[in-house]
Amino acid sequence: MKHLKVFGTLSVFISLVYFGYHQVYSSSISGEPTDADFFTKVFSNKEKLRTPDSMSVELEKYTSGTYSTSEIAEKISERLAPFTQIKQKTLRSPEENSYLKELFQSEIIHKEIFYFLSTPPREITLQIEKTQFEALDFLELALKEEPRTLAEETVRKLVSESQLENVTLPLFVRENLAEIQSELLLMITQNLAVNEAREIARGPASQKILDNIQLFYDENKALSREAK
Repeated sequence: MKHLKVFGTLSVFISLVYFGYHQVYSSSISGEPTDADFFTKVFSNKEKLRTPDSMSVELEKYTSGTYSTSEIAEKISERLAPFTQIKQKTLRSPEENSYLKELFQSEIIHKEIFYFLSTPPREITLQIEKTQFEALDFLELALKEEPRTLAEETVRKLVSESQLENVTLPLFVRENLAEIQSELLLMITQNLAVNEAREIARGPASQKILDNIQLFYDENKALSREAK
């Protein structure tokens, strides 16, 4: 799936159709492939994935309100930096591929992503949007790597526990949550099934997003038949 700066072109369209909202965010995602020094530092810290006590402490700080949403976004972006750097490389070493698999199987990273994406942001900043993109990208690629049980659980839980249906939230927050929900539902329909997505996506907003996804698929099938 190709992303439009922050969120996928299709998911932006699907979510914006629901809200009748026509502004596309324009934050830029920067980053160059990393050099050997970066990977030397990354691989020297691999044991942190196996002994995540310090990371668990950070998660407790997130949930206790110690950090603002922007500060949490910055810290999670730092946590995902190795993933973001490695995935940009066309040719990866066996060590890099192995490290990606370890990241995809890190329970603490999945917990942090779940907390970050499931918590309605108090504000929308470029840093928050950038980290949302990185977290969604992480989940999308994690779904393509076996075993993908942990990624499936995270995505399903994010969809089912989304605050998108909370009408007391400000409109700008629900618009942001709609974009996230659209990306997640696209992941489910592409990797699992539309019927399963309907079972776990609760509320009219999520169902409307699924209707738009189904319409998109149906129109694509019709165009494919006409092209034959």
